[in-house]
Amino acid sequence: MNPKLFVSLTFIISWISIRFIPKEQVKKYTPVSIFASLIVSLIFVIVTDFGWWKLKKPVIPGLKSINVFYVFGPFFVGTIWIFKLVYKIGFVPYLITNALIDSFFTYIIVPFAEKIGVGKSYMSKTFILGLMLSTSLIIYGFQKWYEAPSNTKTPVS
Repeated sequence: MNPKLFVSLTFIISWISIRFIPKEQVKKYTPVSIFASLIVSLIFVIVTDFGWWKLKKPVIPGLKSINVFYVFGPFFVGTIWIFKLVYKIGFVPYLITNALIDSFFTYIIVPFAEKIGVGKSYMSKTFILGLMLSTSLIIYGFQKWYEAPSNTKTPVS
């Protein structure tokens, strides 16, 4: 499969899927998704600078440190989906869901992306999974903080 086609399709399909989430929930979980995308973008820059990741065929020429189509496609939309489906159920279901999805990404998607020439990881699978699970813990905390009653705006009288 053509790597640019794969990356483009995952981007398009993820954004088509968001139409199945009620607008109120998309709006509710967009801040955490933006925050998560910022974290993952920073991780991409760091691992690229350290030589731990190489994006071989970027869809956007000249942007070799951040896989924009992944960060703002399946990752961004996937974060909204995960929060929509399991956040209100509780922390344990959220963590289990993330562990399953992150494991699928680490052990299936990353090797497939390497095989078709999207990029090359020089990190262990355990390290990748640890980064992803750490990110999921950080963004869970962010959403809890964001929804805290003290963060809701009340009119000044």
